[in-house]
Amino acid sequence: ALLPLRQGLALGVVEHSGSYRDGHYIAYTRGGGPNSWHRFSDSKVSEVTEEEALAAQAFLLFFRCAAASS
Repeated sequence: ALLPLRQGLALGVVEHSGSYRDGHYIAYTRGGGPNSWHRFSDSKVSEVTEEEALAAQAFLLFFRCAAASS
């Protein structure tokens, strides 16, 4: 059965580039403030805009779902 569509809040994005043998992952996570996002690539961490984080070529997405209205 299909789940009903709900509104949610994006919490994180994982982006993958390259092949499965020698690829690279970059993670974007929300934190610190309402529109604060960080980019994690190996040992480098930088602040990015929400637009940049949500424009990533997503391999995985993490959301907090809003409660379904009745």
